[in-house]
Amino acid sequence: MSCPTQRNSSPVNPGIRVQTTKKGLDYANELALNKMYEELSHYQFEDMSDGDFSLFGIRVRKTVNIQMHINQIALELIFTPTMATNGGLNLNAAHCTSNVDVKVSSGNLIIKMFNDIFNSKINKTIGKKICDSALKIINNDFATKLANYPVTRSISHGYTFDYGLVSNPVFTSAYMQTNHKAEVFNDNKTDCNGEQDGRHECENSQEATSCQCKAVSGKFPFVPVQLPDINEDEKMIYFIISEYLVNTWLYTAHHDKKLKLQVSPEMFKKEGKRNIFRTKCPGSICIGTFFPKISEEYPDSMIALNFETSNYPSAHFEPNHIQIKVPVTAEFFILRPDETKIKFHTAELVLFSEVNTTIADGSILFTVTNTTITIENQPDDSASSDLFGLKTILEALVKLVEAILPGQQFPLVVPSNTCLSNSNIKIVKNAIIVESDLAITSI
Repeated sequence: MSCPTQRNSSPVNPGIRVQTTKKGLDYANELALNKMYEELSHYQFEDMSDGDFSLFGIRVRKTVNIQMHINQIALELIFTPTMATNGGLNLNAAHCTSNVDVKVSSGNLIIKMFNDIFNSKINKTIGKKICDSALKIINNDFATKLANYPVTRSISHGYTFDYGLVSNPVFTSAYMQTNHKAEVFNDNKTDCNGEQDGRHECENSQEATSCQCKAVSGKFPFVPVQLPDINEDEKMIYFIISEYLVNTWLYTAHHDKKLKLQVSPEMFKKEGKRNIFRTKCPGSICIGTFFPKISEEYPDSMIALNFETSNYPSAHFEPNHIQIKVPVTAEFFILRPDETKIKFHTAELVLFSEVNTTIADGSILFTVTNTTITIENQPDDSASSDLFGLKTILEALVKLVEAILPGQQFPLVVPSNTCLSNSNIKIVKNAIIVESDLAITSI
């Protein structure tokens, strides 16, 4: 069975919006100007004391000693940024004007006599050369780098993060704004023909059951909601991140069958925590307490559980609050002393987990906490009749697991040689907002 190839069209709303404030743009501009001034201050003209030479088109026929003092160099460029076909950025500098104030001094009598003319010629020539160089750097060198700059990034579990643009950048007097797709998919998923192609989707639900193609990229049963507008300018850069990003991540992981967890006594070193897995625990409470038949039949055994998502989870962002809803199938197994494993019970559960967020090493760290459980259904011949008690013991078990599970990191994409500093994070309806200053280590 083959799956027709489909590319996802760009979502109407972005998954991530990046807003660089005037403070951040001025910071980058200042560093760039300082770099230019530094290079100019160290510029040395060729020593041609043995003969005539040409200085910026001015022919000097005698050996002279010339000193140049840079008072001011102002450069104004008009850019036209657009979205490239691959979701990257095209940048074109269409116009350049310069204002150069370089004073030339010399002990040479001829240069002293025509000092104003000489200075004017020098300033015009330098100004033109700076503009020519700036246009070449932007329209050739920098544009080539932009064209080859990736719009995807490999993240954990072999997945791909697509942060390509969905619209042209927006510039105002207060900020520069870019809107990004922000989707997570598996670009190396094997399709129904055994070929690797991350751009397949099954045509109908019957095929989707037998052919795991639907989740592998860019085609999801949900779309990004509208992101909130922000008018803050205290920090240099703001990332406004939709729940859409997290949901594409969860959706892909579910269809790749990576959202599963085996919980067994071996996960815990302390005997007190291991006791919760016993089939029988007189005078105490363990999982076996809620399965009396199993407790009587296998009194000296332990119990293990397999959790696996039965449908894709969903994340919801509310003010100061993130919750993930996770439908799971829980399978209960007896671990006998002779190391045999017997499945004895299955339950359909829904886990509701709170999610904490922090900034760590330029990434958002998500950690799960405060999980509650709803038991959706059990077989008619269920081995447990005390659903409330079973729910309570499962929640206690999940709490133990939460304490040892590592968080999941998601990178905030910034240009190379750039770090985030003094970062804060807050949660509003439909979005996480990361506000930060920038530390650019090199230009």
